[in-house]
Amino acid sequence: MDVRKAVDFFRMGLREYYGTKTVQMNWYFNNTPLRIMGVSAGQLRALNKEFKAACGNDPGQDFIHQVSGELWDSDIFEEKGRAIGVLSLYPQYFNETTWQICAEYLETVDNWAFHDFLATDFFGSLILLDMSRFKRLAQWTRSPNLWKRRCSAVSTVPLNQGGNKHPELSFKMCAPLMGDAEIMVQKGVSWTIRTASKHDPKGAFELLMKYKNKTSRWILRDGGAKLPEKMRRKVLAK
Repeated sequence: MDVRKAVDFFRMGLREYYGTKTVQMNWYFNNTPLRIMGVSAGQLRALNKEFKAACGNDPGQDFIHQVSGELWDSDIFEEKGRAIGVLSLYPQYFNETTWQICAEYLETVDNWAFHDFLATDFFGSLILLDMSRFKRLAQWTRSPNLWKRRCSAVSTVPLNQGGNKHPELSFKMCAPLMGDAEIMVQKGVSWTIRTASKHDPKGAFELLMKYKNKTSRWILRDGGAKLPEKMRRKVLAK
């Protein structure tokens, strides 16, 4: 299968599922200018499985990157999403080139679905492969791009999942974002703190208390949701 046939495989496959979730997805992603076909997550997973069965377990890094790039140029939500999805099928190719590709994609992201896919499946995984990348990620806390700021926090969620325990890194990344005015950044920060708090409730409590008068109620409430009751009440007390 060449690059053109691979891209056409996804495009034709998506059209077979057209319209099943259009109304619901338009409501979820009402701010995106992309056209939405309404293909469900289950149908996308089935398409991914068919693609991998056709291409095998090692079709080549360059081939996968080219297919991804072609799909990312689409103005259709599901096709653009497959650009990220096809990369995720081959984690053995995750390397510095993957970081650069995903960083380029992040520059034009306009919805939380693509953002969170990139943050947790790619940037988080790539940091776990090479922890020196954490410093590079930290630079995004100062970005004018709200999705890059959200990404700096959310990319550390995998650092506290699946047996990984690095709550101190998540708290360090969240600290510069505690006063962010963007709700999507606040939601990313609270998710990150809540996940890390399972391993270090005291650290999460101290972070929330330090910025209690400077951060949003959302971050205090959602970020502290998994804290022991006594800590949680103190965080939320006015």
